[in-house]
Amino acid sequence: MRSLLPGILAFCISLHLSAGYHFDRKEAAAMGEIMNLHFRKASELIGDGKQKDPTNRVWLLLENYIDFLSCAIGEDRYHFIQAERNGRERLKQFSAGEDKLSPWPLHCKAETLLQWAFARMKFGEHLTAAKEIAKAYKLLEQNLKNFPGFLPSRKSMGLLRCLLGSMPEKYRWITELKGLQGNVSEGYRELCEVLERADTDSVYAWLQEETLFYLSFISLNLYPDDAFREEIIRKWEGRSGNTPLGIYACASLLIRSGSSREALPLLNSYSPGKEDFSFHYLGYLKGLCLLYKNDTLCRKHFRDYLEHFNGHTFRRSALHKLAWSYLVNGDTSGYSRYMNKLTATGSTIVDEDRQATREHSTGEIPHPVLLLARLYFDGGFYKEARKALLAIVPSRDLPQRLHRMEAVYRLARIQEKMGEISKAMDSYDWVIQQTVPSDQGYFAPNSALMLGLLWESQGNKKMAAYYYRKCLSYSDHQYKQSLDQKAQAGLSRVK
Repeated sequence: MRSLLPGILAFCISLHLSAGYHFDRKEAAAMGEIMNLHFRKASELIGDGKQKDPTNRVWLLLENYIDFLSCAIGEDRYHFIQAERNGRERLKQFSAGEDKLSPWPLHCKAETLLQWAFARMKFGEHLTAAKEIAKAYKLLEQNLKNFPGFLPSRKSMGLLRCLLGSMPEKYRWITELKGLQGNVSEGYRELCEVLERADTDSVYAWLQEETLFYLSFISLNLYPDDAFREEIIRKWEGRSGNTPLGIYACASLLIRSGSSREALPLLNSYSPGKEDFSFHYLGYLKGLCLLYKNDTLCRKHFRDYLEHFNGHTFRRSALHKLAWSYLVNGDTSGYSRYMNKLTATGSTIVDEDRQATREHSTGEIPHPVLLLARLYFDGGFYKEARKALLAIVPSRDLPQRLHRMEAVYRLARIQEKMGEISKAMDSYDWVIQQTVPSDQGYFAPNSALMLGLLWESQGNKKMAAYYYRKCLSYSDHQYKQSLDQKAQAGLSRVK
């Protein structure tokens, strides 16, 4: 026992009193302002801190948080170019100030690399991002070998394990080449442990919101467990004073859970100050919640998003959703007016924008009743969705084979949500059986994903793996990127 004491003392000293790196109340205060998107106030605190304590390089990491979040949220490419250059300079300073007795230098380098990797993904620089993720992994691995109890690095490594466990096939060669290992379940457990510690240890309280944010992302995309999602929502709702990032995470979870009714008042509570960094995507989400209950007020929020947001993602989707609002209310000219504007703006980096672009390029107008049933379903209005579907007579109203497939797919989704699991599984299987190789819709791949999730929930890993692989086998559909990521995460869980 006595031999461990010097190492423990060295760790404690390096954590709190290292001449080059330390994180205390002032740094935590700046971090709180950053999470609230009060970037000007945070910059003032950082500037004051650097003046009073110029040797503390943790201030550089906090500056990087501001640059990263402003790029990821604002999507200004010119700002990204300059901010990324600043990030490279910070990496040099972290290397120059390396302290072997402190866990902070390697952590700061790894965290900076990770943040710029995530920012790059917003601008389609996936290959460079994957390489930076690989570098960050190695740094975190070394840091946790030297300082296994250092919670900030455990937070970052937990997130990385989840991301690597769901890495798209076309980038997996990088992780295999570098010997990186990811597992969604392991990463999820590690993040949960970090959050539990941060909730009870005041030294690490500043990690709470960031860790909860990452767990929200994992719940949305990689770990589809309803009980886990509800627990994360409760944690957000139990916090005093919601930050914009917290509102975004909690509202996204509520919407994905079919609780857009609950998400709307939360989104309405967002009221940025004049000096706050604007988070326009929250307005887009508000429009989505209103669209799901066929409230034409959604049009105002989508138009506001298009007018005020200068980035590139979800712009085509906003036009697409505007067009849908007109279509389900019988205005085909309104639908055409907004669809015709679609390709003049935005990008196709995210699935929602790709779906919008595909609908524009094919020229195929959705069936209004099937679309209305879909929107009701997505908002959690399951009875209304079923009522819309039951009003259709397939032989009379659905002469197209793909429309008949969609009707059964929509019914399967409703059956699942209303607890009719056996019927839902039969309906999903019917959709898969009816699909032919030339079909490019997402009904079959998502049916396969849903069957994988249902078999996994029943403890049948073999059948779950079969359907996850089935999902991955489909190519060239609207949601290829996100469905593949979820299927890959599923395979990681059932190995």
